[in-house]
Amino acid sequence: MEPPPSTSVSISNASDDAALETDWLRRGVGEALRLHDRAEAEVHVHFVSESEMAELNARYRGLTSSTDVLTFPSGGSFAHEPLGELVISVPDARRQAAFREIPLEHELAYLGIHGALHLLGFEDETPDRREAMVAEMRRVAVSAGLPTFEDWHSVHAEEVAE
Repeated sequence: MEPPPSTSVSISNASDDAALETDWLRRGVGEALRLHDRAEAEVHVHFVSESEMAELNARYRGLTSSTDVLTFPSGGSFAHEPLGELVISVPDARRQAAFREIPLEHELAYLGIHGALHLLGFEDETPDRREAMVAEMRRVAVSAGLPTFEDWHSVHAEEVAE
């Protein structure tokens, strides 16, 4: 399988972790776009600190804690406009990877796939929609060559403490 062009996924890193492996993330996001006939779409991924993510989550969702990934769709009005932006909290991703006992780069890929599916119109606010989205995440992950999880979900701090 030939991966989609890497130019469709741009990455900026404002986190405290300077050396992040992003090949799996690029592959996962690119595969989500390809499988949904958007292989030429652009997605911008931003890695941020937990405090920056908490600020974004408060500003845009009214929630007072950090989260693993936020999505910001573009307006979609122009043919060459980026599909949108993903913001990923590296500390949250690191915590989730440790909880699942998987490499950080795989967790980053799953967060990228999750965010890309949101940009493509998938929602996970109801149990049925969440189930459909997780099933699609597994399909994309398999197609991208990633290991799969039956019930991928955001891992909250209280789960890690258990």
